Amino acid sequence: MLLLSYHVCISLCVRCSYCTKCTCTESSSVEGLQWLVFCLSALETVGRLSQLDANEDVLCSHLDDVVYEQMIALLLLHDIQIVIAALEALYQLSELGDVTTSRIAQVSAAVSK
Repeated sequence: MLLLSYHVCISLCVRCSYCTKCTCTESSSVEGLQWLVFCLSALETVGRLSQLDANEDVLCSHLDDVVYEQMIALLLLHDIQIVIAALEALYQLSELGDVTTSRIAQVSAAVSK
């Protein structure tokens, strides 16, 4: 179950971050609303997986730098729900320990923005 949730989580994060580069982020469109729900679900999944200490090894070893970069990129959007969800997920990941905290800090401009 953990690995299934992990793979769903990673694929959701990758898809929602790529979606930020297209025009479907307007909340008035149907695609924008679908993207919002999709992205919020992905971030919530990452946060919930991070809350269990048993998931620490899996998350530390399998979350690649691209996922961290995408989560940091979401902080620049003008959507308060996405920004709060991204901050919460990053906070939960940072609570896992030095490995995840270092990987978040290594993202270009993550600390200075």
